[in-house]
Amino acid sequence: MLEKTIKTSALGLATLLLSAPVFAATPGTAPATPHFDHSTASTDPEGQGEDGQNWATITGVSDDYSSVTSALTDVPYAECGIGGHQSPIAINLSGTTQTTNPGSGNMGDTNPSAVTQTSSNELRFNYVSNNSFTIFNSGHAIQVNTPTTYTGELLIGKDAYPLTQFHFHAPSEHYFINAQGKTVKYAGELHFVHQRADGKIVVVGVLLDNSGKESNQVSTTLQTILNGLPASPSAGPTANGKSAASYTLNPKNLLPADAGNVYTYAGSLSTPPCSEGVEWFVLEKPIQITDDLATIQADIANKIGDPLNARVIQNSLGRTVQILHANHHDNDHDEQDRDLR
Repeated sequence: MLEKTIKTSALGLATLLLSAPVFAATPGTAPATPHFDHSTASTDPEGQGEDGQNWATITGVSDDYSSVTSALTDVPYAECGIGGHQSPIAINLSGTTQTTNPGSGNMGDTNPSAVTQTSSNELRFNYVSNNSFTIFNSGHAIQVNTPTTYTGELLIGKDAYPLTQFHFHAPSEHYFINAQGKTVKYAGELHFVHQRADGKIVVVGVLLDNSGKESNQVSTTLQTILNGLPASPSAGPTANGKSAASYTLNPKNLLPADAGNVYTYAGSLSTPPCSEGVEWFVLEKPIQITDDLATIQADIANKIGDPLNARVIQNSLGRTVQILHANHHDNDHDEQDRDLR
C-alpha cells in the first residue's frame, strides 16, 4: 500500500461524539434539524452573521414528547456562539501575539504565535482507491462519502482514524498571518474528516490554490466529483442529495505531494452544531485547482445554494497552534505555495 507520511506531534486527541441534537415533531419520524446558511448578512435569520456566531441564535423545533420547544431544542447550535475553541482560526506565523481577528476585525482577540513541536510521531495517509464512493450535495458543501466497507484511514502514531467523508469550502476557512503580519488567504479548502468508533474526530485541512498548474491526478479526481454532484440537496435516487451512481476515487490524489509543515490546534466543527473537541491538522502546502476553481465556486453558488460556504474566522482566545515539521514524501507532481513565512 502506497502511503503518504508526515511527521506530527504525539498530541492527545480530544474525544467528541459527532452527534447533533435530535429534534422530531412526531414520535417515530426522522429527526429534523434547523436549516442554516453561510450568509454574513445581518438580515438573514439562518445566516452565520458578520462574526460567524449568529448560528447560535437559530431556534429548534418541538421534541418528540411535547408541543413546547424544550431547553435542548431551543437553541441547538448554541455552541457556535458560546464555545471557546471554535474553528476556523487564523494561524499566526508572525512571531508576535496578534490581538486583532483578521476575519471579523475584533480587537479583543488573543492569538499567540505558533510554536514548533519537537517530539513527533508519523502521520500517515493510508487512503486507498474504492469504487463505491457516493457524491453528496449536503446543501452546505460538495461532499464525498466513503462506503461502509472503506479501509482508508489516517494513522497518527499507533492510532487509526477511518476516513468517513471529505468536502470542499470556497474560499478557504483558515487564514494565515505571515512573518510580516500580512493576512494570507486561499481560494478554497478541502476537509478530510476522520472519526473513530469511540467518537474521536480528526480533520485534515488541505488548502486550494489557483496560482499554479493543476496536476492531471487532481483534475481527473475533481472532474469525477463535480460531474457526479446532484443538482440540489433534494435531488438523487431517494431525493436526499446523494448520487444515484457510485464512483471510483482515490482521496490520496487530493493531497499535496509535499505537505510542508503541519499546523495543529484544538478546535470544532466549522458548521453547526459547531461541536468542540475536534483536533485539526492544516497542511502548509496547497494543491492547485486553477482549472476547476470556477466550477467549484459555481456549484457552491448554484447547486449548493450558498454564495459562499466558508465560516468567518473565529477568535483564537489564547489557543497556541503547534508547528509540526513534515517528511517530504511521494513527490509525484509539482505544487506551488504562497509565502507564509
